Amino acid sequence: MKKLVLSAVAIATLSLSASANGQFDVGYSSADIDGISKSGVSVGYGFGFGETIKQAFGLKVTFLGEGNDANEDKGNIGDIYYNIGYTVLPNTTAYGTIGYGFQSLGTIGTGRNSTTAYATGLTTGAGIKYDFTKNFALDVSYKNYALSYEALDYDAKVINAGLVYTFDK
Repeated sequence: MKKLVLSAVAIATLSLSASANGQFDVGYSSADIDGISKSGVSVGYGFGFGETIKQAFGLKVTFLGEGNDANEDKGNIGDIYYNIGYTVLPNTTAYGTIGYGFQSLGTIGTGRNSTTAYATGLTTGAGIKYDFTKNFALDVSYKNYALSYEALDYDAKVINAGLVYTFDK
């Protein structure tokens, strides 16, 4: 899984045009994972480009704390995403998102035979971003993760509010 994520990020980085701007974001997330409520901190890095029609892609991971069920093993959640949006008001972009989601399910097995299991699947969602300066923006988004691992299928819903810093060209 780690090789797949790193490969996708490397390919995306190499395919960038010269006009893309790097974007770093950090925020607070609230998640409902198959009926279990959790919250945590999200961090991400991506690339954005476009003026009226804005596009971005990157990687975002949410580090989730303990939920309301002490026996729940589902952990950190993230996705490789693609956003496309439109400037609806000055400095305000509404966007849709689609991506490849993943979530740590914990360790399976013992000793040398142990491995970390990951559920994977489609991510969809929407958000709104308000640029309050040239480099800083407030971003609020909702994402739905349709995840599966072997015979386990479940949904995760994540609401995120965060601050985005865009590096100059």
